Amino acid sequence: LGAYSADALQLTADPVSSLVTVRDCESNTVALVSDGSAVLGLGNIGPAAAIPVMEGKCAILKEMADYFTETLNFTKKYKSVSNWLTSTIRGYLNENSIEINDFALKPSQLAEIIELVESNKISNSTASQKLFPLMLENPKQTAIQLAEANNLIQQSNEVLSENAEKVKEFKSGKKGLVGMFVGEVMKKSKGSADPKITNQLLMEALK
Repeated sequence: LGAYSADALQLTADPVSSLVTVRDCESNTVALVSDGSAVLGLGNIGPAAAIPVMEGKCAILKEMADYFTETLNFTKKYKSVSNWLTSTIRGYLNENSIEINDFALKPSQLAEIIELVESNKISNSTASQKLFPLMLENPKQTAIQLAEANNLIQQSNEVLSENAEKVKEFKSGKKGLVGMFVGEVMKKSKGSADPKITNQLLMEALK
């Protein structure tokens, strides 16, 4: 967390992207604001309202601005980056009482997720509810590798539906049945499913 006095801040608006860059007296970027959404949690503000709102804030999360800027080196979808940082990622950070510097995913990995959504390969809800948790659990795998695992979701649900009695037994204590479920998904996927990810998806569905 870096603290900056309001009179030391300089604001520059980009007429093309509508991004407002906030710099301190040494020209260090301390915040980025886009189209009515403050990346750093300063409230719903647009370029015209940026100065009066920031005058009421003595502390700005420079680390979040740095993460935002770094992500833009891998994707130019700045609005999507802003939305992810202010919603899904901010929620995760708050829930786990950590700061962006302790966040497991690199800016390049967030960009991978965004590009998959923007190219319509996966939906935004699938990205935030399924792919995002998978990437946190498997940080060494790419978003594309894990997105392919989303094809297993339907197969996993089908296996559980087809084995309703076994599901009841599992929930009553027979946890070893998860191996059988994984095997059935492997059959449906003709061996292409990743057993580890399949297991994770099944355990999530069995909660």
